[in-house]
Amino acid sequence: MPYGLTAMRLARILGFHYAAIGQSHFGSLIDIILGSFRFAVNAHTRNQAEKLTTAGHLLSLLRRLFLRNAAVVLVK
Repeated sequence: MPYGLTAMRLARILGFHYAAIGQSHFGSLIDIILGSFRFAVNAHTRNQAEKLTTAGHLLSLLRRLFLRNAAVVLVK
């Protein structure tokens, strides 16, 4: 077992997963990216003028992550 002093045979274990601090960073990053994109889309589709500045800034930060057609520019 991890960090144990003695070895122990695990005869009935089909799979073993070892979790460590720091392994959930990718999931947290995806959660932040999708939440930011959702905020921006909702601000534009619900016509919330007070949130459009923030939404535009978020989309400008996220635009490199999404595929797009070079002829169509959504965020300037």
